Amino acid sequence: MEKIQQHQETCDLIEYKQARNAAIASLRKAHRKFKKKLACNIKNDSKTFYRYVRSKSRTKDIIGPLKDDRGNIVTDDGQMADILNNFFSSVFTKEKRRYAGSENEI
Repeated sequence: MEKIQQHQETCDLIEYKQARNAAIASLRKAHRKFKKKLACNIKNDSKTFYRYVRSKSRTKDIIGPLKDDRGNIVTDDGQMADILNNFFSSVFTKEKRRYAGSENEI
């Protein structure tokens, strides 16, 4: 009885693997066909092509956590925005320079 059950499980596993492989092959073929269609229609339908490219290249940059002036770790979005604002406002300041005897702000 155990041999019959093992044989049935083996047959089921083989059928499952064949069905899985066929599904994966079909999915890959459809994906290749879709990409080829996008490439062929780029002159007529560039919007669809670039929408596909953007969907594949999107990344989300995560900022934080940051350290404040005292060395404390800050994870709150508002406090991190304040820290970055203070940093960049101190780096990018307006300077007064003299050109031909007059003062001009840059």
